[in-house]
Amino acid sequence: AWVAGVSTGTLRDLALAPDGTRLLAAGDDESVNLTRIRLTPDGGDIAESEESLRTGHVRDRYPAVSPSGEQIAVSTNRIGDNGLWIVAPASGRWTRVEMPQVPEERVVVACWAPNGRELGVKRFLRNGTATLWRVAVDGSAAEPLVQPAPTIASFGCAFSPDGRQLLYNRIVEGFSQLFVHDLTTHSDRTLTHSKSHKYDGTWSPDGRWIAFSANTGGTLHVWRIPATGGVEEQLTRGAERYVHMFY
Repeated sequence: AWVAGVSTGTLRDLALAPDGTRLLAAGDDESVNLTRIRLTPDGGDIAESEESLRTGHVRDRYPAVSPSGEQIAVSTNRIGDNGLWIVAPASGRWTRVEMPQVPEERVVVACWAPNGRELGVKRFLRNGTATLWRVAVDGSAAEPLVQPAPTIASFGCAFSPDGRQLLYNRIVEGFSQLFVHDLTTHSDRTLTHSKSHKYDGTWSPDGRWIAFSANTGGTLHVWRIPATGGVEEQLTRGAERYVHMFY
């Protein structure tokens, strides 16, 4: 018997026994657990060793810290399916965020509203589409903001400091661009237009600017643009890669 190729997404490094009756393969069986590291007050050094917030064979992904710093929203498959949970590190309590079911949901990514009571939630489906929701942390309300579409990009979201707008990514003519959704009028506007991929935008504390990383000639650099729109301004140079900015 001959084996021309095997592709499962989790098997690799195949080897066929000399007698042709046995096949050996290495398989992926990984976990991704939530941990945190406490920094010194000035943020310059690590103050304590890494602290595990979750152990076991699970995949905890896309953590987002609440404005108060007391809770963490995280996407996890801790009960067998992907869901959004709130972690309170002080008590160790995990609480699932209740949302209307979406068929074939693959993973969720959340961002906190400034009031700490709401979340912006990107819900990615197995058919390649995604949708954007606003959800109350206590499960009392949930509404879809953007209908499922294959153009919604797989990056995070960010509320404006006044909580009235939500920043997210869409694919336009092959490039990931930043969009702003107005939570009052439920209208969208395109923020960036240049021919490069934009990632993980974040608002300045005064709401005047939005910083983001962009693929510039094959290297990720930090850019910014007025929150009202305008000229995209490159802030970094060189061969380094800059990802996940924070104002």
